[in-house]
Amino acid sequence: MQVIGLEHLEEFWQRYPRAKPPLTRWLGIVTTGDVWTCFLDVRAVFPSADIVTVASGKNVVVFDIGGNKYRLITGMEYKKQLVVVLTVLTHEKYDEEKWKYTL
Repeated sequence: MQVIGLEHLEEFWQRYPRAKPPLTRWLGIVTTGDVWTCFLDVRAVFPSADIVTVASGKNVVVFDIGGNKYRLITGMEYKKQLVVVLTVLTHEKYDEEKWKYTL
């Protein structure tokens, strides 16, 4: 899979340095792993990943990162083999659910 929006990862781990190792690990798995054709393929690699519908009606895939300390929110384009990093949040900010109205 190709990943775009890496600047969101970098901005987040500059603010939260402890997030860099697990985000880097996630990135390595995604970019060197198997081809994903659907969400079930994602779940096979990341069992805690979830699909969430945001206010716009779009579905995003949410990954638990760093022992559930952070949430990585992505868009998936399976046909193009593309993962779009939309945002990274602390678990606390994720739970506020304000992010659902900005995507």
